[in-house]
Amino acid sequence: MVVGLNPNRPIRYILKTDRDSEKPTVWFLKVLKPDVYAELVDETGSLKGMHRTFLKTLRAGLDGWEDFHVEGDDGSPVLAAFEKDTKGVPTDACLQMIPPVFRAELASAILAAGRIDNDEKKGSS
Repeated sequence: MVVGLNPNRPIRYILKTDRDSEKPTVWFLKVLKPDVYAELVDETGSLKGMHRTFLKTLRAGLDGWEDFHVEGDDGSPVLAAFEKDTKGVPTDACLQMIPPVFRAELASAILAAGRIDNDEKKGSS
């Protein structure tokens, strides 16, 4: 049986380096609109501007997080708040907190949302 995607239901994603953690950060990803998906996939074919494409993808497809910490002023971990701007996309301040290597993995997961297997959606329900 083929089961379609529900664009109203976020996909729970755990970064590969965090999957064995007792309390991993959970990232909530959106299913992209077909035209946005097509534009972003077309852009990913070129290495030039790749990081801009990652940011565009995160703006279009990152919908939140759970248990994401950043380094506080005293060096200890502090729970990070997820904020959206008036257009409903993650703020630059939110995206700035995500290390670039993880931005790349999250962007790839957003683009692969329609074909992520159950191990990759670990924790989805």
